[in-house]
Amino acid sequence: MERRKILLGIATAPGWLPRICAAQAKTSVWIPLSRLAEPWSSVEFTYPAADPVPGIIVRLRDGTLYAASRICPHQSCQLLYRTDKQEISDTFEVEVGNPVLACPCHFSVFDLAQKGKVLNGPAPRGPVTFELKVAGDRVTVLKMEGER
Repeated sequence: MERRKILLGIATAPGWLPRICAAQAKTSVWIPLSRLAEPWSSVEFTYPAADPVPGIIVRLRDGTLYAASRICPHQSCQLLYRTDKQEISDTFEVEVGNPVLACPCHFSVFDLAQKGKVLNGPAPRGPVTFELKVAGDRVTVLKMEGER
């Protein structure tokens, strides 16, 4: 348990967390598809809303794209994208077969291959998702779940 606390203290140091811009005009977010060419490749982005939302797009093993908020639905901590199975097991105490989103605050773990299904922890549901459009050589984030 002590190793887990040390690792999480390092991972959540305030200087390491991405800073979110306080105000942005509502514009679309797009990412070159080439940055998501390989299974489990990922791109982080900030969705321009009244309160900007940190997000991530991940290419799943089957080739589909999954896009979600990096805000934990439990108590709004910033989720981490983790790919190392041993680190996930040691730190978050859950066995997985693929990369996950994980909360460093209360140890919720979300299975990306199962559309953000909660695998562990107190989170009541998976993270909010984003609707995507793939056209040509880019992926555009169209809207956030629940947004009109």
